[in-house]
Amino acid sequence: MKKLISFVMMLLVMAAVNPFDSYAQASKDAVKSAKARAKELKKEKWYCEDNKTIEAALIEIAGKEASGYRVLIGSAYNVDDQNDAASDAWDDAFQKMGELGKNIITGRVASNRKKRNGNTSRNSEAAYDRHLMRELEGLMDTPYLTLYRDKNGKFDCREYFVVQTSMIEKAVERAEDSAAKEMENAKQYGDGVSDFINGGAK
Repeated sequence: MKKLISFVMMLLVMAAVNPFDSYAQASKDAVKSAKARAKELKKEKWYCEDNKTIEAALIEIAGKEASGYRVLIGSAYNVDDQNDAASDAWDDAFQKMGELGKNIITGRVASNRKKRNGNTSRNSEAAYDRHLMRELEGLMDTPYLTLYRDKNGKFDCREYFVVQTSMIEKAVERAEDSAAKEMENAKQYGDGVSDFINGGAK
């Protein structure tokens, strides 16, 4: 009985340390592909400064992707400073995140555009883009994996971000709501100014 209790406790500890079993989530083909990709990256002289191997990190990422996460990779090349390379890679990933968010709402924007005149449509889309980028920035936390490559004092960098699709969709919804409120406030302000001018002209 004591051995059984000890075994169960060991399983609980393992689950706490590694709550996401990447090997179980990723298919055999995905694991095989991740291992092959890791070998390619090492051959291309990419290295990882985190406390994990490139192979293990790519398998974990494949597992998360299999369970519904989105993987965004930001890249930067031939940068003088390693930190600047990482910053540029983050910017690249953030732009891709923005494009992903915009693609989610493309259909709704297109259908609503017919209901608005040209200027209102452009203003609405600009407001949406502004709020969307602000919302998405909050999802860009620490990269799941960061790779560097030193090429004679110039640095390349790749950052892998893993984000839940549902979180992106919620960010899109919040951006829509904020943009709609902004446009409504602008309309009310414009109507008030128009009423004031028309009233004064009488």
